[in-house]
Amino acid sequence: MGCSAVQLALVIWVAFSKKFDVITFRQVIATALFISIVGLFCAPMLEDDQFRYLWDGYITASSGRPYLHAPSFYFSDTTIPENLQSVLSGINNPEVSTIYGPLLQLIFAASYLIAPAQVWPLKVFLLLALIASVTLLRKRGVHTRWLLILCIHPLVIKESVISAHPDLLIGAMILFAVTLWQIESYRQAVVVICAAAAIKITTAALLLFFCFDKYGKFRWPVLITGTLALLIFHIPVLLEFGAGSFSGAAAFAQQWVFNPLLYR
Repeated sequence: MGCSAVQLALVIWVAFSKKFDVITFRQVIATALFISIVGLFCAPMLEDDQFRYLWDGYITASSGRPYLHAPSFYFSDTTIPENLQSVLSGINNPEVSTIYGPLLQLIFAASYLIAPAQVWPLKVFLLLALIASVTLLRKRGVHTRWLLILCIHPLVIKESVISAHPDLLIGAMILFAVTLWQIESYRQAVVVICAAAAIKITTAALLLFFCFDKYGKFRWPVLITGTLALLIFHIPVLLEFGAGSFSGAAAFAQQWVFNPLLYR
């Protein structure tokens, strides 16, 4: 709480101080790099989601079928590498299969291939997403003051830089889709949105909004493109239909109190 209060005070100072009227984009990038490099050496705080990320990366890289079995299926498997055994024992709700999308599974697998059972490669991917986000926002004319605030925001530091939650990837992809939409590349924009949905399925709710052009006309060909893209991106999930691939999503929807107010 104390650290969050200090970070919030820093955000308020940057927002209102005249000292940051002339901050350069290079300084913003340098700040993002510094914070992210420090975050590489920080273990996730009050979190255990990283064990699921690391395990999914191992399963995807070794078998290509992360949706086939829940982690508990492997409890008696003596062939699991020693460094992955400690990861397996740290997974919460191991009887529930993974809920993470196919594209995110590929990122987990890439992280595993870089450094097995280590969370820092995923943080590097998130750093790239943060840099891409501030670059896209800069091209949209956002003042560097607000780009700096994005880089030092407590939620960004805690959830992505330290805890390695993948939401920054989704944010960067949505910004890219908006950029494509503005130059009237509507089909490309919905494909990017569908790719983001292959990271977190709730992003698919944005698909219909991107089917409207800049003049308010609904474009059915764009919707068809988006629907096909959504199905193609989720082929790995659909192939496991009936083999437990949707049990994780069902458990998440029915049992997780991820937002207590709305849930109740």
